[in-house]
Amino acid sequence: MSTTPLWLHDAPPPLPPAVGDLKCDVVVIGAGLCGTSATLSLAEAGVDAIQLEAGTAASGATGRNAGFILQGTAERYDRAVGVMGRARARRVHEWSLENHRRLRHAIERHQIECDYRQNGSIQLASSPSEARALEASAALLVADGFSAQLLAANQLPESLQAAGYKRALVLPEDGELHPARLAQHAGQAAIQLGARRFDQSPVLALDAERPGHATVRNPQATVSADLVL
Repeated sequence: MSTTPLWLHDAPPPLPPAVGDLKCDVVVIGAGLCGTSATLSLAEAGVDAIQLEAGTAASGATGRNAGFILQGTAERYDRAVGVMGRARARRVHEWSLENHRRLRHAIERHQIECDYRQNGSIQLASSPSEARALEASAALLVADGFSAQLLAANQLPESLQAAGYKRALVLPEDGELHPARLAQHAGQAAIQLGARRFDQSPVLALDAERPGHATVRNPQATVSADLVL
C-alpha cells in the first residue's frame, strides 16, 4: 500500500521534464535537500546549473523525514567523544551547528516559507544509567563551549514526569522545519537566480570519462556539463 507523506499533501505540481540537447556548467541530480541546497549555492555564485529530478521536489527521502535540525551526530556527545576522540568530535559538533546557522541565514536571505523555528531539543533519561550518560554528555558539551542545560525530574513538564523520565538534557540551538517546503521554496529561489530544474527526468546514464566533460542522459534529453553533482 502506498501513502502520501504529510509533508507532501500540498506539494506544487511538477515542472516540465527535460527535453532535447541541453548544456550547462554543472548538473545536479536530485531535488531533495542536498540537491536543492547545492543548486541554490551554485545559482548564488552565478554558476549555470541544471537540476534533474526523477519525481518532483522533495518526493524522495526529503519528504519522508521528521524535519528536525539536530546538532552533532546520531550519538550523544559523550559517545561521539568516545568513538572519534575529543578533538574530532568537537569539530564535527561545531560544523553541525555552523551548518544550522548557514541554513537559517539562507532561509532568511531568500524568505523561504518552511515553518522554521529554533525551539531547541530535549534528550530524556528514564533510568539511572541514562541519566548518568546525559550528565556526562552535558559536562563535555559545556566544557567544549556548547550550550546545554540539564534538568532534574522536578523541572520537567508533568506529562514527562508521569511517563517516568528522571533527567533531561536541553540543547537550545536545535530547530525544526517543514522539510518538503524547504526544498520546494529553496528550489524556486534557485530558479529565480537563473538555475534550471526539470522534474520527472530520471537519469538513465552518466558518461564522465574525461575531467571537465560529462554527459547525462534521461528519457527525452541529453545534458552536457563540466561537472555532475
